[in-house]
Amino acid sequence: ANSDTEEDLDALTIQPTDSLIICTRIKKKLNFLEVYVCEVFEDGTHNVYLHQDIMIPKPALCTAWLDCPPRGGEKGNFVAVGSLKSPMIEIWDLDVVNEVLPCVQLGRADGHTGSVIGLAWNKEFRNIVASAGADKSVKVWDVSTGKCMVTMNHHTKKVQAVAWNHYVPQVLLSGSLDRTVVLNDGRDPSHSGLKWSTKARVESLAWDPHSEHSFVVSLNDGTVKGFDIRDKSVKLWDLSNNQPSWVATHNPNAGVVLSVSFSADCPFLLAVGGLEGELNVWDTLSDAAVSRRYGS
Repeated sequence: ANSDTEEDLDALTIQPTDSLIICTRIKKKLNFLEVYVCEVFEDGTHNVYLHQDIMIPKPALCTAWLDCPPRGGEKGNFVAVGSLKSPMIEIWDLDVVNEVLPCVQLGRADGHTGSVIGLAWNKEFRNIVASAGADKSVKVWDVSTGKCMVTMNHHTKKVQAVAWNHYVPQVLLSGSLDRTVVLNDGRDPSHSGLKWSTKARVESLAWDPHSEHSFVVSLNDGTVKGFDIRDKSVKLWDLSNNQPSWVATHNPNAGVVLSVSFSADCPFLLAVGGLEGELNVWDTLSDAAVSRRYGS
């Protein structure tokens, strides 16, 4: 009997070498938060099994894993959950089996006024979580105190996603249905941030894990676009056969490039607007590579 108890305990204990996969599921009109364990063996094989499922009151819209215990202590296994038609952020302790209530709820007094659509945990500042709201705002939370530290209102429609930079953890991206992506730097809170416009509504975004300067955005028109936050240049790409290839680069000396637009009457003429307030016009056919490929 003791041996069986020890085996059961081992099965329920999350080991340091285990990888966790968090899933949300709606099953027979009930909402669940499911925790899977992925064991990876030395021979390269793996085993995935359901560790536990937690019934939650509303359909989940987003999750973010974090290891900072909201009530103090060292590291643990926690997940923040944003739910449909709920302004609250629930934090669940995954080390407690058969948990029936979240260990902490963020936003009782200073939360969003609509659904929480996106969440992002800051891996460097482990007590910090960012949230994206249907109320058009972005909030930054301290889970150790349960309080909202910053509220940003730089979007005009629902905010779909937030993401912290992997290399510069003070930098936060947010993407919205207003067809913009905004970068804010916590080291300069007085700055309104950098803003990029997109041709369609932003659905999600992610930083390049290998570069602090690049991120990608997925749009509701089915496209994924890449951005370089350093870029003070304009790059021209050939999109033939759905295989983007770089053609030419132009530096308009206008600072960070904020907007570009091709002429409807002269399709190789490009207007460029920059952060320095300068307008630049680029005749793309003046570039040898462009002229060779498209010139008549």
